[in-house]
Amino acid sequence: MYHSSVLAMAAATSVGNEALTDVTRALDNMIDQLDRDQRTEKEHKDWCQQEISLTTGRRNTHQYAVTSIEQNIADLGELINMKRTSVGENDADIKKETLSFEEMQTIRDQQKQEYDEDIQDHQDAIAAVNEAINIMADFYAKRNQEAASSRTDAATSLLQVSQPSSGSKTVTMMSGVRQEFEDAMVVLKKKEGEALAAFQKVQEMHETTDSDLLHDKDVLTVEVQTAQQAYATNQKDHESNTGEIAAANHYLQQLNRSCGPLLENYDNRVKLRKEEKQAIKDAIGVLQDA
Repeated sequence: MYHSSVLAMAAATSVGNEALTDVTRALDNMIDQLDRDQRTEKEHKDWCQQEISLTTGRRNTHQYAVTSIEQNIADLGELINMKRTSVGENDADIKKETLSFEEMQTIRDQQKQEYDEDIQDHQDAIAAVNEAINIMADFYAKRNQEAASSRTDAATSLLQVSQPSSGSKTVTMMSGVRQEFEDAMVVLKKKEGEALAAFQKVQEMHETTDSDLLHDKDVLTVEVQTAQQAYATNQKDHESNTGEIAAANHYLQQLNRSCGPLLENYDNRVKLRKEEKQAIKDAIGVLQDA
C-alpha cells in the first residue's frame, strides 16, 4: 500500500517464518506419531510374546501329561492282561479242585455203598445163622424129648448123653460162625468210621481251599475292574489332553501369522524408527537455524 520495500521485505519474512513454523510443527507431529507407533508395536510385541509363552507352556504341560498318561495306559494294559491271566488260572484251579473233590466224593459214595451192602450181608448172615441155630436147637431139643419119652433102657440113656452133646457142638460151631460175622461187622464199622473221618478232613480241606480260591477270584475280579476303570479314565484324559495340544498348536499357528512378522522385524523397525526420528530432529534443527 505504501510501496515500501522495507515493509515488503518484513511481510515476506513474516510469511516465511509462519511457513517454517508449520513445517516444524508437522515434523514434531511426525515424531509424536513415531513414538505412538513404537508404543503400540511394543505393546503388541509384549502381548504376542506373553501369549506365545503361555500357550507354549500350556501345550508342553499337556504334552508331558500325554506322555505320562500313555505310560499309565501301557502299564494298566499289562496289569489287566496279567490279572486276566491270573483269573484264568484261578478258574482252572477252582475247576481242578472241584473235579478232585467230586472224584473223592464218588469214591466215598462207592465206599459207603459197599459198606452198606457188606453190613446188610453180614446182618443177613447173622440173621440166617440165628435162625439156623434156633432150628437146630429146636430139632435136638425135640428129638431128645421124644427119645426120652419112648426109651428107658441103657441104650436110650446112652443116646440121651451122646445126642445132646452132638447138638451142642453144632450149635456151638454155628454160634462161632455168628461171632465171626459179628466181629467182621465191628471191623467194617471201624473201617467205615475211619474212612468217614478221613473224608470229612478231605471235605474240610476242600471247603477251605475252595473258599480261598473264590476269595482270590473276587479280589482278582475287583482288581481287573478297577484297572479297567482306570484304563478308561486314562483314555479319556489322553483324548482331552491331545485335544488341548491340538488347540494350542492351532492357536500358536494363528499367533505366528499375526505376530511372526512383527517379532522378526521388531528390532529392525525400532532401529529404522529411531533413525527416522533423528533425521526429523536434524531437519527441525536446520529449520530452526534458518
